[in-house]
Amino acid sequence: MFEFQFEPTMEDYCAFSKHHLYHSPAKKKYRIRMRFIWPLVFGSMATVFIFLAMSSHAAVDSVDRILFAGYAAVCAVAGISFLFFHKQINFWVIQRSIKKNEKYGKLYTAEPRTYQFRENLFFYKSKNETAEVTYANLERIDMGEEAVYVYMGVNQALVLPNRIFADEEEKRRFAAFIQGKINEAKEAPAR
Repeated sequence: MFEFQFEPTMEDYCAFSKHHLYHSPAKKKYRIRMRFIWPLVFGSMATVFIFLAMSSHAAVDSVDRILFAGYAAVCAVAGISFLFFHKQINFWVIQRSIKKNEKYGKLYTAEPRTYQFRENLFFYKSKNETAEVTYANLERIDMGEEAVYVYMGVNQALVLPNRIFADEEEKRRFAAFIQGKINEAKEAPAR
């Protein structure tokens, strides 16, 4: 049996979001879309503004041409930024969202939590909820740089930061225990 008591921090939430964004199969399409669609949109806008700036139409004067050229430059820079810095931009957006949720009381970061991983189920307790969950409800376990993530769904995971483990050996034993329970649950006949 493994038992952990800790208080999650804002950094734990951010680490999970970053890990999930870059390692989750569910987020693969999102990553591809963000990597290429925004540069395409900004590139298209830059092209339109360049054509407007080069227009010989009588209604377009020199001030308009300068403005259109400026808009084209801004769009080109934005497109290139999204192309090369999409990871940093996505993570910045995630951090802002998490901080906003905490500000409005939608995150429960400063609540002590207890997890007990028993032989046939695990027990979870916090200030607002208590639950007993079977291992059949777990999807997978991921070992991140900053924590162990026990996925209960596509976008939901128990975040167990590295600081709660006594050492790397305990972390590996825990991961092997959970992976074994997930495998057992998958191999068990459906009832």
